[in-house]
Amino acid sequence: MVRGDTTIGSYATLQQVKDIGGWQSGDVVKATGGTYVVYGTNDPGNTTLVSNTGGIQTGVLIDTTIEWETPGQPMILDYSRYWQVGMLSGGQPQLLTMGQSCRNLTIRGLHFRGARPPKVESRQGAAIWTAVSTAGGTHPPATLTVEYCKFWQCIDGIHTQQTHYGLSTYVRYCVFEDNSDPQGLRHDIYTGRNALAYILGCTFRKTKGQGYPQAGMGHAIKSRCRATTVLGNMLNVQMFSDGTGGCAQNINTPNGGVVVIAGNVINHYGSLSNNQDGNGLRYGEDQYAVTVDTNQDPSLTSHSILLAQNTLRKYNGRPADGSDKPLISIYPTGVATMLLDGTGGQIPVTAIVRNNLVASDTTRARSFVALYPNNTEAPVSRLADSGIFSGGEVAGFPEVNDAPYEWAGDFTIPIARADSYRGGRTVFIPDWVPTTAWEWTDIPGTRWLDYIKDDGSGVTGATKVTSLDPGPGRSYAVTWDYSGPCYSPKNHEVWMFGGGHAGTTINILTKYNLHKNLPDVVVVSPPTPEAMRREYALAPNHLAYAKKVYWPDGKPYSAHSYTNSFYVDALDEWFQFGVSGCASSVDGVAMSGPGIDGRDVVGFPRNDRYRMPGYWTAIPATGDGVTRGYRSIAGDQTGIYYWNRSGTPGLRKFTFATNTYTFISGTTPPEFSRPSDEHDGVVFICGTDTSLGWSGQFCNMSTGAMTTVKFTGPALPKAANYLMDVIWIAPKGYYVTVWINASAVDWGASNVEGNLTTIVIATVTPTGSSTAKVEIKTIAGSAPRRNTVIRGVFFDPTYECLILPVSYANNVKAVKVA
Repeated sequence: MVRGDTTIGSYATLQQVKDIGGWQSGDVVKATGGTYVVYGTNDPGNTTLVSNTGGIQTGVLIDTTIEWETPGQPMILDYSRYWQVGMLSGGQPQLLTMGQSCRNLTIRGLHFRGARPPKVESRQGAAIWTAVSTAGGTHPPATLTVEYCKFWQCIDGIHTQQTHYGLSTYVRYCVFEDNSDPQGLRHDIYTGRNALAYILGCTFRKTKGQGYPQAGMGHAIKSRCRATTVLGNMLNVQMFSDGTGGCAQNINTPNGGVVVIAGNVINHYGSLSNNQDGNGLRYGEDQYAVTVDTNQDPSLTSHSILLAQNTLRKYNGRPADGSDKPLISIYPTGVATMLLDGTGGQIPVTAIVRNNLVASDTTRARSFVALYPNNTEAPVSRLADSGIFSGGEVAGFPEVNDAPYEWAGDFTIPIARADSYRGGRTVFIPDWVPTTAWEWTDIPGTRWLDYIKDDGSGVTGATKVTSLDPGPGRSYAVTWDYSGPCYSPKNHEVWMFGGGHAGTTINILTKYNLHKNLPDVVVVSPPTPEAMRREYALAPNHLAYAKKVYWPDGKPYSAHSYTNSFYVDALDEWFQFGVSGCASSVDGVAMSGPGIDGRDVVGFPRNDRYRMPGYWTAIPATGDGVTRGYRSIAGDQTGIYYWNRSGTPGLRKFTFATNTYTFISGTTPPEFSRPSDEHDGVVFICGTDTSLGWSGQFCNMSTGAMTTVKFTGPALPKAANYLMDVIWIAPKGYYVTVWINASAVDWGASNVEGNLTTIVIATVTPTGSSTAKVEIKTIAGSAPRRNTVIRGVFFDPTYECLILPVSYANNVKAVKVA
């Protein structure tokens, strides 16, 4: 806890901050990044507050800020079992409450995995709750601000009190995922009869198998406020074929008021039956006649709705029978009408609906455009889940900018926009991005050897390689030996580093820039000068020096990067996690080995330089091959999970914020398997890369427990006997696995054009806690014919494409998923 410039103390729980630290208004509570499993009230990280031990919840009673200690490194609070301990305040899971005397509360950088009951119970509750006093009928101004937070598997994410006419709620750059309740209608955000709900740059979504049936999810956003503003958000509350997910409405403002909804992507999915279908948006239904839900705020004196520059897509996924609902409902007729003010008087509604891009798999989009002419209908097939329209920019009329922001990604400040184009996304999409799913596409200008040339005639930084270069390869191409690139979805870049062992000492770091019509390759860091490498390679004590795995200029030795290269978008930094198979020599310039393993973690922040040796703590394990283990980036990008392949076995996590390692479990995956990155607390570990057939486990990353997966579906072709990678495709709810012929993973004589004779892309869809369905995809077009990597498959969610940089000698390939 910090007071002014003074640190008062460090405490395990928010209750201790209050009781021991003597919490005062104006204090700032700094939350240390990492994952905290909260089972009881005294567990580290617990945010519940009571008046006394065993008492009822009071919540935060002072004006304060509770925020991440290091920006970008959230405190992850796992309350998933908290319901079992008899949740406080009448059994309602209120994890962080704005209490009666609090007038200004800011929460920043906390992630809540919710306390929701089992599927046979229904309770009311939320991760963040308000109970600000309205004693004596007063409604003093109060502000709740929530930024960079995540709410997943909660009942409600944020729930403000039913009546407080002075309360304003600001929610910015947050993620809401799989929040629902087994029986009652729940919400990601619910604001009562308050002054304002302001929601900017947030993501709302469902993932397959994690949510409850649609009846358990009322709305992504429900606001009864007299003013509601929703700008630059992504609402993709997906409905799945098993009946989970979905929502009644994406946005519901039942008491009208002044509502602005602009610059959003709003995907509404129909229910499994038409009679349960809802609208994407609803406005005004509880302010048409006096009921218990009518807003009697005396300051409610105006009703208007501006719905502009959004992408609205309604997808039912089944034939319409005439009872499917319109995209929006302005009560009761769909056009401007009369609603009640706060005193019960009739006042007119002003409705402006313009420059939206709409689509539906029924006739609802056509009906929308007929009712609101200044909008454009688009085919469903041309509107991606991300809101990107493959048909390009659609000019708006009137030419006015109503949307000041455009969604830019999870936990990301939205992009400012000043255009008048129709739709919620105007993000640039390169011309090469395919529009047809499951088809091979060449990405032009991405042949690495056209830029990185041995004679020095390529791009700046790719210096000439001479006959004096230490190592037998003496070629930039050798840096791909036993190596693999990595990918930055945020920057749309492929980063490449490798080489090592008996191949080369050339330690060049390069990247492909894909986010342009004509992509290219540039040098991020030139290699250590040839003269320096030659001097140290020929030195009598070379082997001893090489174990430091850094040259005197501060650049790492070239290494077999294997599957250990990562780009972490949350930090905007490239990592080599373990420096393995470094080039070394016992016979002079021939550099025939032995390969040296280093436990160092190399970092290169974007647009900067290599971190100093030792900046990131070395991998704390011993044994040959420790740096060649299995890696997974944490789903929230707070760290890297890894298993040692040899040496001290087990699952650990390296956390960036604390620069420390945590032991989780002694379990280890099968030899040479491939793990996905972590999502929703799970990693899928598939196959082995040297054997035929389907095998795999789901790994619980909190405990390390492995669950064997039973697969259904077609067998792999016999020739597809090397698993290149496993990728989780979150928008689609399945994994993609890519298999090739093992003979193409050979850096000897077979490293030639045509060595890649088999490539199979198969989806793996989880169907239960221990089951999955396999589907082998038929990919049209010309497949890649050469492979020079250990791994080389990535997913770009903006393009909705797999990216395959599998050879230095050919263009990168892309495949659009569906």
